[in-house]
Amino acid sequence: MGDWFYENASAIISAASVLSGAIIAAVSSFIVTLLNHKANKSQRNDSFSHERWKLNRDLYLSKAEEILMLFNKWSFFVLKMHNAQLDDCSHEQGMGKFYDSTEDTDIENLKLKIYLLLAIYYSELVPDFELIVDASKRLSKDYIKTLTNTDTRDSFKELAPENIKSLSGLCGDFIISLARSSKTHM
Repeated sequence: MGDWFYENASAIISAASVLSGAIIAAVSSFIVTLLNHKANKSQRNDSFSHERWKLNRDLYLSKAEEILMLFNKWSFFVLKMHNAQLDDCSHEQGMGKFYDSTEDTDIENLKLKIYLLLAIYYSELVPDFELIVDASKRLSKDYIKTLTNTDTRDSFKELAPENIKSLSGLCGDFIISLARSSKTHM
């Protein structure tokens, strides 16, 4: 038996070497394939998350632009209305001119669209917008009081310019807040 082993030892050693080499190559290939698969999956996930981020950013930016456009239009007409109310208290027939120039504009519809878009995309700005709407409502209520009680006209004429200026400042602050909120979504 020893002679057989002695005669075949080199063949057995070479076969064992080939077999162990094949096993090592197979294990190495399997490990490399597994690592490549993980790397590709990670790269694919990163690519998808980047695309999702870009789409989300574009959506928020386009909605911010839409809100800004609607808000500018709404605030322009609201400020124009309050200035017309002030003119009307001065007997300059401001409200008649105002209603003639805003026949095509539905201020309430604009306000509702702004509320809706803010609630969906920029909910942190809803209280700021409500503050502006409340300030506008207070001005309108004060104007209505002048229609029913002419004694309040003088106080309205004194206070309205400052309140309109304050409302205009709130509108400017809202636009800045919208820009800052948009920046956080980038």
